Formats: sequence, structure tokens, C-alpha cells
Amino acid sequence: MIAEYLEEIYPKPSMLGTTPRESANIRMLARLSDIYIINNIFALSRQTGALGRRTPTAARDDGASAQLVVEIKRNLGALDRFIGKDGFACGGRITLVDCALVPGLFFLEKIMPAVGVATPIPALANVAAYWAAIQKNEHAARVLVELHRGLEERRELIRSGEIDRIRAASAAAWAEVEAQN
Repeated sequence: MIAEYLEEIYPKPSMLGTTPRESANIRMLARLSDIYIINNIFALSRQTGALGRRTPTAARDDGASAQLVVEIKRNLGALDRFIGKDGFACGGRITLVDCALVPGLFFLEKIMPAVGVATPIPALANVAAYWAAIQKNEHAARVLVELHRGLEERRELIRSGEIDRIRAASAAAWAEVEAQN
């Protein structure tokens, strides 16, 4: 949604396709990334507490974590069949798909090993080639620097216990809003 909003506010250069068909393909791949990859990665992270860890820990021995890993691998397999083979996800240039995939694959590489599961990216030729190429793109590289910085900041908040204070303050603020309504 944010990427679509930005596309409407800053239409030049467009991050959609040059034809309606290409735009539909871009939207489909971005949706696949958002719903079927990123959502499952974050669900796995919440289930296991993976974002707070630097060192790998075996995934919880529970059905939910195991199913999320299966879903992530299956959905990456689907992405592998559709992703572009020219260093971009679709259309031969940066599009909304890349805006979704760069953070999605970044978190995949951080979360799966943190729960003791090897990243499936190397086993998927097209996704692996895309991931290697897009990380060299100047725009994606800047995003990845920010993602690394943000992840380290979050881990420090978790280690220091400050995240609990932030969560408590947020919960209190929401409770106050709810009480007023």
C-alpha cells in the first residue's frame, strides 16, 4: 500500500509497467512477495522471537513454526518461476516488486538462520541470481544499509529491555484512546 501511495504521489519515474499487462505482472509479484513471503517471514519471527537473536537457535518444535517454514519455501519456489532473469524482479528496471522483495529477502536471510533453518535462496537459481544482482543496485544497497542499521537498533532495544518500556507505553496510549471512544 505504501509503495502504491508513493507511486501515485511521485509518478515519475513510474515503478509500474509500461503496459497494463506489465503493470499487472508487477502488482502480482509484489503481492506474492507481501502476502506469501513477507507475512510468513514475520509470522515465523513472532513465533520464534528470531529478530532479537544474533546467534542461531533451533526452531521451536511446534507445528506452526514448521508449517511457516514449509510455506516460505513453497512460496519462494513459486517466485523462482516468475522472477525476472535480468537482475530485476520484473520489467528490466526497479519496480514495486523490488521494493517488496529487497526487504523481504533481507529478513528471510536474517530470520530463517536465526531459527536454525538454512535460507532456501541458494537452492533457487532465479531467486539467487536476482538476490545477488539486486544487492549491487545503488538504490537497493541504500535500503539494505538502512535495514541492517534498523535491525541492529531493534536488537539493542531488545537486549537492553528498552523495547518492553516502549511496548508498555504504546499499550497504555492505545488503552487511553480506546477509553475515550
